[in-house]
Order: sequence, then structure tokens, then C-alpha cells
Amino acid sequence: MSDVLVLVYGLVAGLAVALGLFVGLRRAPAEAGVLWRASAVGVLLFLLWDLLTHGFEPISNAIEAMRDEIDGPEEIFTLAPLLLAGLVVGFGALAWQAASSFLAYPGRDDEEAGPTYAPGPGAGAATGTSGLVAATRARRLALRASVGVGLHGALVGLAIGGNGGRHEIAFPILLAAGLGLLNVLEGRRLAALSTAGERPPALLALVGGAPVLVATAVGLWLANSTTVVAFQGIAAGALLYTVIRLLVASGGREARPRLYAGVALGITVAFLANIAVIAFAGSID
Repeated sequence: MSDVLVLVYGLVAGLAVALGLFVGLRRAPAEAGVLWRASAVGVLLFLLWDLLTHGFEPISNAIEAMRDEIDGPEEIFTLAPLLLAGLVVGFGALAWQAASSFLAYPGRDDEEAGPTYAPGPGAGAATGTSGLVAATRARRLALRASVGVGLHGALVGLAIGGNGGRHEIAFPILLAAGLGLLNVLEGRRLAALSTAGERPPALLALVGGAPVLVATAVGLWLANSTTVVAFQGIAAGALLYTVIRLLVASGGREARPRLYAGVALGITVAFLANIAVIAFAGSID
């Protein structure tokens, strides 16, 4: 796979934030929002499993080589801590960003804007504050949320670039597609956090989407058999955090049937897409 094509995958996944911000689905009913978000959770769960499988494969090969006395344990003691450290870094970076955002705006959760692509009355109508102050606060909150979106995209973008740099064909496509789906939803969330009645600023799309392309390029540049294991762990940690966040924000008991159906649908779609992408990749090898 050419480096340019890998960068195109990162670019498309990043542009999905702008798609979510400015195009379509904004007035979809809340029930559809829960189902769509739960479907994204299903896709992310499949990708999480796929990332960990890819990340552990060279460790498993190293264990086999040591057992057959072909090689020593050095590679195991290098790759296993890298995968685990990547998980901690990916999860911890997003958890730290969310905690710092909460401390800056205590009592206000990013997810309070409601269903991912149903902004409702807008974040600017804060009780007891002037319209101008509330609008400024909403813009700052949306910008902080876009930083989190960009950070998540960068963490996954490393894996897109790293796997592309190792001449994987199917896996970078699947990762970029899954991240693109999530970024459409995140774009709707950013629109919901923006001031009611205003077009979401292009800055949100830039901050939320551009890091994917930059990180994909970095992953390509640094790709080797060791760094790609760390990149898999970092991306897996980021996806794990996002899955937990989306599940927590998916509503109460009345939303559970749509949540279960959506997760099952997402896993099924990701499974079938994986088969299709692998078949396509095999046809162009």
C-alpha cells in the first residue's frame, strides 16, 4: 500500500468531523441517536478486539520462537510491556483530557447536550447568566470537546499510519472507516455544544479532525515491527475509553433495548465489513 493512500485514509477519517458538524442528521429524533451511538459502540468494540489481536500477534510469535528455542525471551520482554504501556497511555490521555475539561467547567458534562446529533435548545441558554456570557462559555466548552476529539483521532491515527507503513492493506482501511463513523457522531456532539442558532465554527472541525492526518503521517514515518505494537496498544486504549464514555451517555433503562440492538448491529456490520475489506485487499495483492 502506498504512503499517499494511507494518508488519504487519515484525511477522510479527519474530515468526518466536519461532515458531522455541518451536514445532515441534526434534527434526527433522540431514539435514532441512541441507536446510532450504540451501533458505533459495536463497531468500536470489534476494532478494539482487532487491535489487541494484531498487537498480541508478534508477542505470540515470540513466545513460540522461545518455546522452540529459536530465539530468547528478549523480544517478549520488549513487546509485551510496549503493548500494555500503549493501552495505559491511550486510555490515560483521554481520561486526563476529560478530567481537565470537567475541572474547568465543573458540573457540566460534554454529553449533557443530549443525543449525539440532536442539539436541542443549545448550550447557550444558561440560567442566570447573560446571553453573551453563556454563548462564550458554550464556545469554549465546544472547543475543549473538540480537543478531546482531536486527541482521540490522533491516538487512532498512529495505528492507521503504523499499520499502513507495515504494508497492511485491510486493517488501515477498517480503522479509518471506524474512526470516520465515530467522528461523524463527534461532529454532531460538537454542534450540540455550540451556541444555538449559530453555524458551528470551522475551528472545531480543524481542531477535531486535523490531528488524525498528522498522526497518520507520524505513524507512517515511525512504523517498524516494534513501534507498531505500541501504536496498536495506544489506539486500543483510546477506543476502550471511548466505548465506556458512549455507553455511560447512552441513556437509562428505557434506552437499553435500542442500546443492545445497536451494539449487536455495529458488531455485525464491522464483522461483515472486515470480511469484505480482506477479500478486496486479497484481490489487489
